[in-house]
Amino acid sequence: QTNYSLKNDNLNLINHCNQNQLRVIEFFCGIGGMYQALLDYSRNNNFTFEIIEAFDVNPQAAQVYEFNYHKKVNKKGIETLSSEEIDKLEAHFWLMSPPCQPYTRQGKQRDLNDPRATALLNLIQLLPKLKNQPNFILLENVKGFEISESRNLLIQQFINCSYVYQEFLLTPQQFNIPNQRLRYFCLAKKQPFNFIQINISNEIITDVNYLRMNNNNNNNNNNNNNNN
Repeated sequence: QTNYSLKNDNLNLINHCNQNQLRVIEFFCGIGGMYQALLDYSRNNNFTFEIIEAFDVNPQAAQVYEFNYHKKVNKKGIETLSSEEIDKLEAHFWLMSPPCQPYTRQGKQRDLNDPRATALLNLIQLLPKLKNQPNFILLENVKGFEISESRNLLIQQFINCSYVYQEFLLTPQQFNIPNQRLRYFCLAKKQPFNFIQINISNEIITDVNYLRMNNNNNNNNNNNNNNN
């Protein structure tokens, strides 16, 4: 069983976004699922953000994204990006949903040996070279990523670059959506940003009630700030 400890720390995403327009890079943007999630969340929590760049090499997905969100997709291969190109965007937040084929249980699970993992590997290697490292990083993938060498390299880089992180394996069904497909999520925050609920054991979280506890604490902190 995972043990949690409460940490009184108001340096969270909502408070940050109340003071700053969030500058977001969407890597592997697809048709815009993460864009839509952030859009819905921002409306419910009264903060603003800007997608300053969206990357995807799939022309069909890019066409749908551009139609839905009126934002031009950059079709340059992420594996060719340099630290200078990313630095000049001055992003606060990275959204990443890299190709799942190297990690899926239905595939060959070639991990780093799969050419489709090259783009993510490039971002992992570039992170410590950036002058403008993002404050927040969210990565989504399939179950199987959590046991991959790609994941191990990502987590080690988070540690090297002074990020705190939490990992999740959750299904849409846990949020009252009729879909049982298990998905991996990792959220990292650049210190001094931290999590209200600290996962002491660093185990992967599968209990959706943990998210509800975090949300309730965020709401309580925000209400206290409003009353002060």
